[in-house]
Amino acid sequence: MNENTFRHRPLTRAVAFLCIATQVAFPVAATATGTFRVTAPVADTTTAATADEDARLAGLASQAGSMLTSGVSGDQAADMARGYATGAAQAAFQEWLSQWGTARVTLSADEHFTLKGSALDLLLPWYDTPENIIFTQHSIHRTDDRNQLNTGTGWRHFMPDYMTGVNLFFDHDLTRYHSRMGLGGEYWRDNLKLGANGYLRLTGWRDAPELDYDYEARPANGWDVRAEGYLPAYPQLGAKLMYEQYYGDEVALFGRDHRQKDPHAFTAGVSYTPVPLVSLSAEQRQGKGGENDTRFGLNLSYTPGVSLARQLDPDAVAYRRSLSGSRHDLVERNNNIVLEYRKKELVKLQLNDPVTGKGGEQKPLVASLQSKYALKTLQTDAATLTAAGGVISTADNQVTVTLPAYRYTATPDTDNTYRVAVTAEDVKGNRSNREESTVVVQAPQLSAEDSEVTSDKPILKPDGVDTAHLTFLARDTDGKAVSGLKVTAGFTAPEGLNFSLSEFFTETKTPGEYTAGLKGSMKGTVSVMPLVDGKPATKAPVTVTLSDVVPVAKYSTITLSSAATRADQAGQNFHAGEQVFVTVMLKDTLQHPVSDQKALLQGEVVTVEGMSSKDGAEWQEEEDGTYKMLYVAQGAKEGHRATLKLTDGNKTTAPYTIHPGDVNIDKSTLGSDKEEIAADGQEEAIITYNAQDSYGNAIDNLDVKAAIDMPVGMTIALQDFVKGAEKGVYTATLKGTSQGEVSIMPQVGGENAARDAVKVTLSRTFDETKSSFTTNYSEYEDEEPIILKLSLKDKDGKPISGMAGSLNKDALLSVEHALQKNSWTETGEAGEYTIEYIADSVGNGLMASLKLMSWKNEKTATYNITAQPRNMDGSIIVGGVGFASSQTPRFPTTGFRGATFTITGNNFIVGVNNYNLRVTCGDKTKDCDWVTVNKQSDSAIVKFISNPTSGSKVRITAIPTVEGALTLMYEFQIRKWFKPDSNSIGNPVGLVDSCITANGKVPEKSELNNEANIPKVGTLWAEWGKTLVSEGLVSHPTIWTPSAQAASGWALLSIENNVFPGIQEGKFNEFDGELTSANIYGRVCVFEL
Repeated sequence: MNENTFRHRPLTRAVAFLCIATQVAFPVAATATGTFRVTAPVADTTTAATADEDARLAGLASQAGSMLTSGVSGDQAADMARGYATGAAQAAFQEWLSQWGTARVTLSADEHFTLKGSALDLLLPWYDTPENIIFTQHSIHRTDDRNQLNTGTGWRHFMPDYMTGVNLFFDHDLTRYHSRMGLGGEYWRDNLKLGANGYLRLTGWRDAPELDYDYEARPANGWDVRAEGYLPAYPQLGAKLMYEQYYGDEVALFGRDHRQKDPHAFTAGVSYTPVPLVSLSAEQRQGKGGENDTRFGLNLSYTPGVSLARQLDPDAVAYRRSLSGSRHDLVERNNNIVLEYRKKELVKLQLNDPVTGKGGEQKPLVASLQSKYALKTLQTDAATLTAAGGVISTADNQVTVTLPAYRYTATPDTDNTYRVAVTAEDVKGNRSNREESTVVVQAPQLSAEDSEVTSDKPILKPDGVDTAHLTFLARDTDGKAVSGLKVTAGFTAPEGLNFSLSEFFTETKTPGEYTAGLKGSMKGTVSVMPLVDGKPATKAPVTVTLSDVVPVAKYSTITLSSAATRADQAGQNFHAGEQVFVTVMLKDTLQHPVSDQKALLQGEVVTVEGMSSKDGAEWQEEEDGTYKMLYVAQGAKEGHRATLKLTDGNKTTAPYTIHPGDVNIDKSTLGSDKEEIAADGQEEAIITYNAQDSYGNAIDNLDVKAAIDMPVGMTIALQDFVKGAEKGVYTATLKGTSQGEVSIMPQVGGENAARDAVKVTLSRTFDETKSSFTTNYSEYEDEEPIILKLSLKDKDGKPISGMAGSLNKDALLSVEHALQKNSWTETGEAGEYTIEYIADSVGNGLMASLKLMSWKNEKTATYNITAQPRNMDGSIIVGGVGFASSQTPRFPTTGFRGATFTITGNNFIVGVNNYNLRVTCGDKTKDCDWVTVNKQSDSAIVKFISNPTSGSKVRITAIPTVEGALTLMYEFQIRKWFKPDSNSIGNPVGLVDSCITANGKVPEKSELNNEANIPKVGTLWAEWGKTLVSEGLVSHPTIWTPSAQAASGWALLSIENNVFPGIQEGKFNEFDGELTSANIYGRVCVFEL
């Protein structure tokens, strides 16, 4: 039941109490009231009514006798009694209402006396002449678990042979707050009624709790036409035809579980009216898609101003079929607001759009994903992308696309664009909208640093025939070919040099390869640079020399020599960073030196493996045909060679070796395979140091020591670094038995060999089996804090402290239907951590899950979230005395072991048997072990079974087991607790000291009863009365209390009447006699809570 169902409960209670009163009063009482219009005199029916009542009572007695002899069950007897009671109330209530107009009452009561299925319709004529009636019509009913109100106004105009009328209605759902407008028309003749109605919604979409809040609902627009006719020769028989049509995608014309698109229904029915007061009907409704239902009805219709005898006269039926006899009939329309539903977007998916990147890159598609329930799958549709070589993969809540290679086609923009569709589905089958994203593969972007241009001939004869073929390889930063470029051949040459160069580099069949031709007829040097968009496309041009004198490799030489003399220089051995002279001697076929050819040595003519020219260095001709330039050794390796490439072949040097240089702390790396290890003396962290020089060469044969920084008293085991199998890699092993952080720095020759030390934390490992994860409770209310508790322990069961930061960083925590309020914090107890969430929406079977990095499985805790409960507002009964459960302060404020009271059935909206009852203590936190609550018949019995062991604030919660019902609660707080003294009966001697020893005191008069001596919250007797004896606080109906008015200094509370002569219950007897052992009265102590 929705929480709004009984928002107007005063009206509901009034109707219910009126029904009850009518049941009692109807057989024995009659009420005379005036009417709003003049009617014909009515014959005296007292004698007839008395006879009818006698007959009715006799019939009841006969039914009761039959029930007793036939052995019907108690439930059957109760059903029959309820049926009679509501029938009597219905007839009486309808007769009473009909004094002001036409009334139709339907009362229905279940075993809990709720008014499900009940309805009240009333037509009030405000202006009534033979030709015209202006009226209002009102209806309140409960249909489809919704309280609904219909109110409207209408006008009927009567001609001698027919009536026409129009009406306007406002329909409102008191439970779900839907509203609509209705407009209708009527045309009646004798024995025939025609009508049409239109329904137009006034409110929009609202949550639909009847469908688990997964849907929204609003009134459906629609219309109906009706025809009702009767046989003139036999007016008791009638027939009805109706067609109705509603519009919407999911309209609940046949109930919320049978929703249809634009449903319609055709209804045919027959009726039999033996007397004007009673009508029997049967209807069959046939709808779209085979939907149908059958209805049987029994209606009572009372007409004001007409005697009961007349309304029970079969001959009067014909008059009711005439225009004059039916002028006050109710407007026939669909008072039930038919709802249209639409499903909420329970799964919301948003994609990154567009997704762009290079071929081979991986890109995430899902930008955001929200789901009320757990996600089941992500479905993708990417046929064109996968056909082109792309890959789609899903993991957790993400879809990742691996882009296919860029395609060079006639329409590259179109052919490198793909559509990918994704649909998310949760575990309950709810699906998101199909979302699409455009995936665009970008063309590779030219990188001049990674592209190159070469010539197949570094030297050409200046004969205009000899041609050099220049090749430009266009590459992007990933080394992939870049195709489709417009490449211009730019050049640098001496002024006046006569040569021929292709205007453009032309792409070959190999993507990214472009060629051009060069030839000339004059001696000189030409440098050619490919240009794209006017910018250089490589980092260096290619140089071609036109010369009559051509050096040949056969007689030319290339040699290397160190620029500095070293003691360890041995043959062709160099160290990274060392400067090296490269010397080239060029000779022609006649072994003559070839001069003035510095330009020839540019580009790829001279290659020196493992070395590069020094910044700013150029080839210098030292003497005829001898050229020298300074290089720097860089790449450590054995077997390097330097090569001179000439037209007739190549000349190479003998192999040489480049050794690594000194350690460079910026190039060298240091790391650990684990940032954190268990402080158990067994788990190890491998510290890896990769020694490199300034050029990234790995350095072997180092003596690497480990420098350690750690807290005082920490115990660890750390070996010095040892050389590993991989070149330049050194490792050390760390383990320990103490918690703390260790910093390790490799040192070579006493100097730090890395920029920063590596840090490893030693801690006790979270043992999955020994640690626990719980919620503080299993039941929460909306907006209530949810405290998650984590107890971290190691394999020995010892608590692990100081891990709050690690939890906030690495713990994977999910809490359904809740919002995070703060972070993990360690409580005052070692190894105990908490984090707080706030309940955000209702739900059952919800789960909180926690996964730590060292755990194989996640730990879970389940809970329920209910709507905030509503305070009960019925009655509380104790010892026959009643308290209102809504009064403040609430009963009781005092208590004692054995105290018992009853929460009556009028507190439970849908009946106590449709609730689960729970009692908690404190701030709605702990289950009480000293308070019990149990169902008994239609009520709940609360009992204090022991002294308080937890909070004195007590809550009784009623959690509904039927859909839509509201959670209820009754809260009270015990402020004073009463206990029998260790000597529970006797005189008061020693009572003060005895109570003080027990940490209590002797109760004052003001704590035992109020001055008015009436049942009232706040004092012991005023709350509990005679139950103080019957429930066992005292065995004698008296309690000692100090009194300044008594000669003995003591008075006695009289729990019952006449315990002392002339002393009423609840009053005090001032004890003036001598205190002796004969004074056997109740000794009680009171304790503040």
